[in-house]
Amino acid sequence: GSSDPSRNEFDQMVKMASTVPANEEAPKKALKLLSAMQAATGEDVILHRGSNDVSLWKRIKSDSRLLEMALDSFMSIVILANCISIGVSCDVVWNGWLFVDAWFAGVFLLETVAKIYLSGLREYALGPDRWWHLFESFLVVFSLLELAAAATMNPDGDGTANFSLLKILRLIRVLRLCRICRLEIFCDLLVMVKGTLGGLKTLMWSSILILIPLYAVAIACRETLGQFAIECFGAETECFGAEGFASVPLSMFTVFRCVVAGECSDKQGRPIFALASSEYGFVYAVAYCVVNVFMLFGLFNVIVAIFVENVLAGAKTNDQLMKRQRLRDDSYFAGKMAELVAVVMNAHDIAQGEPHCPADKLIEKAAEVEITPEIFDTARQSDGFNEILRDLDVADADAENLFETLDVDGSGTIDIEELCEGIAKLRGDARRSDVVAINFLIQRMYADFRGYCQATLIKLQDHDEVLRSVGRALSVNMSGGGTSQN
Repeated sequence: GSSDPSRNEFDQMVKMASTVPANEEAPKKALKLLSAMQAATGEDVILHRGSNDVSLWKRIKSDSRLLEMALDSFMSIVILANCISIGVSCDVVWNGWLFVDAWFAGVFLLETVAKIYLSGLREYALGPDRWWHLFESFLVVFSLLELAAAATMNPDGDGTANFSLLKILRLIRVLRLCRICRLEIFCDLLVMVKGTLGGLKTLMWSSILILIPLYAVAIACRETLGQFAIECFGAETECFGAEGFASVPLSMFTVFRCVVAGECSDKQGRPIFALASSEYGFVYAVAYCVVNVFMLFGLFNVIVAIFVENVLAGAKTNDQLMKRQRLRDDSYFAGKMAELVAVVMNAHDIAQGEPHCPADKLIEKAAEVEITPEIFDTARQSDGFNEILRDLDVADADAENLFETLDVDGSGTIDIEELCEGIAKLRGDARRSDVVAINFLIQRMYADFRGYCQATLIKLQDHDEVLRSVGRALSVNMSGGGTSQN
């Protein structure tokens, strides 16, 4: 049809296609499977096999998902422009900033209305992107509150507190930059952010591990250099760096500055431990060197290594979750397989010298086509074919001899059913369940073969007994006949 079916209709079609009886003819089974694929992606995706089939604008108009993608791309530019205007408005005094903010707020409000119109209120509020939509609605409400505050508040006179609140509301708009991370071009940045968030637990325990030796050193400095600080405060003489250890909190902060931050100087900019060692003894210089070597070359390196390892593990886990989500998404698989079938049919038409098949006949024709190695190699030479395989998480090593893998019956050709089922089984990495399933299958085959051998042996033994009986009967008859002649 010209309109896309709902998600429930598609799920029903996929369920119907997956529950086709095993003894049904392959063309009929492939026809039902391709019907579900076409329902998932819409007719225009299958139509778009060549550059002259349909225009991009026609596809955009007929597919609400493409419209949402185009809207997100446009709004990303608007968000960047809004953040730049916020920074410029902090330094440039202009009475027209209120109208600029009103324009941006109007654009964001129209975006929310457009998304509700395209996806429906229920899908917008309860769909898989509901948290992003809630975040966007939150920012739109704050933009409107900011406009109301800017129109009613006066930054002059007694309105200083209100004007500070207005600035805080303006800073909240910068959070819209988080939306840009959803774009595919920023996927690496998003992985880094998620990896960093995954390492926050390690960072917290690392901070505690750093604070323990720092606290011990701070107590030691308070009991030694802190006493000199108290004496020099009473005598109103120079403390030679000891004033930074007059109390436990101050001593803790001074040790943190010297060891962690790398900034160890007094109010005059002189090095604290250099003054302390020259005035109170060289033992403080030795203690400072030992603590720095222990913290910098020992503890810090271990903490950084563990933190980096956890961040990488968090990023890898995020990739695995996204990959697992793709593997479980039937609609994503159906859409990609529809595009793959379109590429293969395009290669078939080129190889056979036939014109492009109309959309209403494409599925029926694809169900009857037998794909030869030549047609398959022609399809593999296109960039779209290899890109679809990568999107479906099919390894490049498996794609090298893909035709031989898919040709299960060894007939030299494959049909659409073999193509779809083979690609579905090649998706993702090899799992332990695959090895266990193969082991169980071999065990069952061995048991069946052993039972067959035993049954065959019993039948052969029965045949042997029958033959022996026949032989004995013939011997008796022959001996009986000879006696009669005599």
